[in-house]
Amino acid sequence: MKVEQFIRKLNNTELNNQNTNDAYVRISKDIQEEVPSDFFDELDSRMIKVINKKTKSNVDNWVRYQHYQSNNEYRVANLSSIYKSYRASSGDFVYIEKIQLDSSTHYEIYMKTYPKVCLKYSKSNKAFEILNEAEVLQMGILDLDIVLNFEGQEIKSEIKFALSKKKRNDSPTESRFYTIEHMPTSLYQKIQRDSFVEVVKRKERFFINVENSWSFNKFTK
Repeated sequence: MKVEQFIRKLNNTELNNQNTNDAYVRISKDIQEEVPSDFFDELDSRMIKVINKKTKSNVDNWVRYQHYQSNNEYRVANLSSIYKSYRASSGDFVYIEKIQLDSSTHYEIYMKTYPKVCLKYSKSNKAFEILNEAEVLQMGILDLDIVLNFEGQEIKSEIKFALSKKKRNDSPTESRFYTIEHMPTSLYQKIQRDSFVEVVKRKERFFINVENSWSFNKFTK
């Protein structure tokens, strides 16, 4: 059995947390250039079996790869039933697998969800936006002294509110931004345009790392 696996770390817009018209995965130019084109071109639940791995049944919506001419954007569209079944939040991972067994091909979609602080860095504000702020408030770690482990270093830090500001002039509401105190320059050097910064708790210790937004793998089972 041959498996091709696309993994995407989701943001608020893709999850429809900002009241857009769809829940989807954005397929950026970088993804289009590096992932084989037939991986996405064949993804259409009206033409090929697409399974929600959690329910072990065909997806409820018309899941498909689509080009939107209005903004020249490519998406895997209509993933709302998947996201709802996993109660997904920003920073969770969605896995899309194309599985070939002999002459048969189908897709399976599933998710990895877990507690974390998921952040995006704003260079203009020199601060971080917390994408899953409601969850983080429940964790109770904001504006408190905290030790963050980064690349073998233990850093006395604090995730501290900095400012509220609209991202664009036409934004309907202001976004809240935070600083992460005393972090080394090497953390910021790792952050790329599409990167996420994440804080997770493991065995009573907190770890901070920079996460890529997507990856693609091939393997056999």
